This record gives sequence, C-alpha cells and structure tokens, in this order.
Amino acid sequence: MGIAYSKSITYNDLHIITYNYNYNSDSQYNKTILNNFINKYNDTDNIICIQGIRNNSFIYDDIKKNKYFVEELGLLIITNLEIIKSQYIIFNSVNYEIFNKYKYGFQKIHLNYINTPFCIYNLELIPDEVNELSLKHIRETEIMELISFICNNIKKDKIHIITGCFYDMKDDINELINISKINNIITNLKTCEQ
Repeated sequence: MGIAYSKSITYNDLHIITYNYNYNSDSQYNKTILNNFINKYNDTDNIICIQGIRNNSFIYDDIKKNKYFVEELGLLIITNLEIIKSQYIIFNSVNYEIFNKYKYGFQKIHLNYINTPFCIYNLELIPDEVNELSLKHIRETEIMELISFICNNIKKDKIHIITGCFYDMKDDINELINISKINNIITNLKTCEQ
C-alpha cells in the first residue's frame, strides 16, 4: 500500500527533502532507486539535498532542473526553483585526514519562493569511521562553524534552512533547534500564516 499510495498523492507545496547516499553501494540498482525518488517530485516545487555522492557514484542529468554539485564534498542540491546564488564551505576546524580521506562541509544556495528569499544549507558532518573513536567533538565543532557562518550572514539573509546528515546528534538537536523559543514562524508562504 505504501508505494502505490505515495504515487497517487498530488503535491502543491514546496518540498525540502534530504537523502543520505553515503552507505549505498555504487550499483545501478541504488542509482535507479535514487533517480526514481528524485523523479517522484517532478511535478512539485522541490529542493532535494543529497549527501555522500563520492567518486562519481551518482550522476543526475535532468536538464529541466537546476543542480549544484560540489564534488569535493560529495554534496548535491537539485531543484526546479531558480538558484540565485551558491557557495560552499569546507570545515577547517580540525584536521581529520588521519581518520577519513573525505572533506566535509556544507553547500549554501539562495532561492526565492513566492517572493520569499531564503537560504538552504546542505550539510554533511564527519561520521564515526573508526569504531574505537567517537568523533562527536569534531561534529560539535563543525556545527559551531556552521552556526558562526549563519550568524555572520544574518543581516544579509533572514531565513536559513539546514538539511543534512546529523550523526548521533539526537540529544543535541533539541538544544540546537528549540522550536518553542522561535517566534513568528511562517508555515504557509502563500498566505503568510503561522
């Protein structure tokens, strides 16, 4: 019922989706699953943020959508909205090359949806690669680097939406984003209602 039901739904809103491709093997089967997932949202306004596309493991070739791919970070954003501006940042807070050969950081794109400008961040934090070591401290430093970046740009950009891979951050997410302390959240951009 789940697959058949999801195909029959008509969407009218902006969909912001994140997809972690890190632990998928580089098979045609997995690429087809991801392509089908992306194509499911063809008839909607969408922003799809994908992490873990390493070593040319996935290529998306739909000329109707805008793409922003940072090969160095393995991050991809696909959207049918116009990308006004884009940039990426590599975390420089620690040297983790002894644990992991990949670089980590985030992408930032500027978009406008129903005359509302906002920024989307596609983020990947370093995972625990060595079972005996917890890299939680490094991840906390990476989060602080992202928050500092946002705070330094708060005058230019008013709405920030962060998507990505948050490894073992279950307890810390409540401190990072405490929705009860945020005022004036607009949940419907068409009517500007809360």
